[in-house]
Amino acid sequence: MAFKKQLEDYRFNLNRNRSWKYTAVLLFFFIGFLSLLTSKFHLKTEDPLYHTKTYEAVSSNITGTVTNENRVYHPANSSLDMVIKMDQTDEEEVSFIAQEKANPNIKLPVQLLYEDDGYYVVRVSDLSPN
Repeated sequence: MAFKKQLEDYRFNLNRNRSWKYTAVLLFFFIGFLSLLTSKFHLKTEDPLYHTKTYEAVSSNITGTVTNENRVYHPANSSLDMVIKMDQTDEEEVSFIAQEKANPNIKLPVQLLYEDDGYYVVRVSDLSPN
């Protein structure tokens, strides 16, 4: 009986010299998880703002070649006018969707102002000042 009692105490006793290993592993995972959660504070993760360059053609399988010919920003009414040239492979209906990089889930109102022979003048409204 005494041997059985010593064996049970030995199995469940964590105060032997092996418990520091478990504590070190838990501490390692805790510090890793904490650094993952706070990485935005101590690492620069801000992406630079990229935009399509003027007069640079962007090709696509669906729309053909798209070129941003000109853009004019109107700060008074927070809108952006763009002249877009599209060399389409098919004569289909064209629609435009705009979104900000800061809020990609919010679709901005887009108005087609002018269309002529592959040239489109598009106005994007409700832009944020940033």
